[in-house]
Amino acid sequence: MPKNTRSYTEIEKRTDLQAFKDSVDDFFKEVTDPRTKDNQKYPLSSLLVIMLMAIMSGANCILAIHDYAHAKHDLIKTFLRMDDVPEYGVFWWLLTRMNPKEFASAFHKWTEDIRIKDLPDKAIHVDGKCLRGARDKQGNQNIHIVHAWSSKERLLLGQLKTDEKSNEITAIPELLEMLDIKGATITIDAAGCQKKIIEKMHNDGALYTVAVKENQPALYDECIKAFEVAHELDFYHVSNSDLAETIEKGHGRIESRKIAICGNKSEFSENIANSWKGLETFIEVTSERIVKDKKSIEKRYYISNAIKSAKKFGEDIRSHWSSENQLHWVLDVVFLEDESRANTLHAAENLATLRRMSLNYLNQDKETKLGTAQRRRRAGWDDTIVKQMLVDVFVKKF
Repeated sequence: MPKNTRSYTEIEKRTDLQAFKDSVDDFFKEVTDPRTKDNQKYPLSSLLVIMLMAIMSGANCILAIHDYAHAKHDLIKTFLRMDDVPEYGVFWWLLTRMNPKEFASAFHKWTEDIRIKDLPDKAIHVDGKCLRGARDKQGNQNIHIVHAWSSKERLLLGQLKTDEKSNEITAIPELLEMLDIKGATITIDAAGCQKKIIEKMHNDGALYTVAVKENQPALYDECIKAFEVAHELDFYHVSNSDLAETIEKGHGRIESRKIAICGNKSEFSENIANSWKGLETFIEVTSERIVKDKKSIEKRYYISNAIKSAKKFGEDIRSHWSSENQLHWVLDVVFLEDESRANTLHAAENLATLRRMSLNYLNQDKETKLGTAQRRRRAGWDDTIVKQMLVDVFVKKF
């Protein structure tokens, strides 16, 4: 048993079950019950807690949620004061018809209590993810979620659903509006390289590092030309420039990353300098990968309103991709998100919120050095773990 796991009896003694129920009701008070009045045998908040418990404990679909509820009948009866357990159709109806924005707002309510200002270094990585399994009848992927992720805390700070990937342009400012970004360092991929997004981050007091691609041809061309000149001069007599390099070896692969920066604003064209709010630095990342004697080279460009060393910019950019490993990979491999075929009405989006709530709560255990898959298995095996986690979440013991 993990060191920080308290016994079932200890949790029972220290938990006022009525206070727990009241806190759960308050937590989900803004979620509208989609059921008719004469069909509300089970309290909505209790059903939502059961679904959260199930996802935390290894359930990946509606049927698995139903199976978990029946397997844990005694736990649910004592902990949530329910005489019996709902059938499959109750969970299906809620997940397909519950307002996903209201449900997600309950999740955001918890993250707001933590507040980004309390996080170390205030690093936020904004990225998007498609729910690949949730396709419509025509086979189109119709759900795309934009995330704000803190890699150091392994904490999802906020999320927003868009209808299409192209709508990230409108979703990102709305997502940032949900957060306290003053003093934060924000990294975004090329989808966020838009003048209004850059202006918002700068005006709100954030430092941005944003990828630049051909979707902004004038800016992209200027980045390329700036570094072509700098490389020709071998960076001698190039003011406000810096270089750094990292090398990684393993599994038959050698990968080097060379980071170069140019921060001489007098060299920026007037159009570029005036169009991109607060622009201070161009960044070039050259990745050279050798796998089985085959070499590949890729160059990527970024802009920033920060003044830092090349090494620090490299660390910021590298940490952005942690969202792929810490968030996207975990959702797909551990929670099997891309394999989920739930697509009726709001089922896919509501299940996605449950997964993200579960991942956030599982990651708040800083003492147990286990992977997410192990944490989920243990929560399924040991009722005291999931009970302790829920009490800490809803009674706000973190």
